[in-house]
Amino acid sequence: MKATRPEVPCRNEARRRSRAIPRLLSLVLTLQAGQAMASGGMEDKIADVMVWVVIVVAPLLGLAVFWTVHVWPERVAQARDHPQKEAIQVLSLLSLVFGGLLWPLAMLWAYMKPLRFRLEPPDAGTGPATAPAVTAREAVPDPHFDGAVDEAPADEELVVLREQVAALQERLDAMAERGAAQFAADT
Repeated sequence: MKATRPEVPCRNEARRRSRAIPRLLSLVLTLQAGQAMASGGMEDKIADVMVWVVIVVAPLLGLAVFWTVHVWPERVAQARDHPQKEAIQVLSLLSLVFGGLLWPLAMLWAYMKPLRFRLEPPDAGTGPATAPAVTAREAVPDPHFDGAVDEAPADEELVVLREQVAALQERLDAMAERGAAQFAADT
């Protein structure tokens, strides 16, 4: 008996089968996609609402929240009657330009207790103007003070200080004259 070889399928047949599976799969998916687009049911209405929310409502809401948080330091300064509220407002606006990096500084500044300087005029009936005059020696008690007060050094210091002020005034007048002469020469 003659030995026969087992039958091996043709290569062309195997190629046809391997190509048929993706074609069949793409045909089925195309038909299913067409049915989904033509349904027009509740899913389309939900998708339409979501599109409006994502495209219109979310950005507007984000801008409103951003602006509210961004002007917070200005509102705090206004509510606390901060003497530098205009500067805090400018810092908040500059923070817009610098990407919000200055916003924490504006917030800290708005919440800081404002410093009141002695250059401000005294309030009616209160402040340093109505307080009794205190000399330098009474302001800071010296634990080693023996009770004897010598007024002569204070008078000598006063004379020296007046001489220094007069010398400074002369220098200032001379500088002003030089500046006026230079200005006249330039024009």
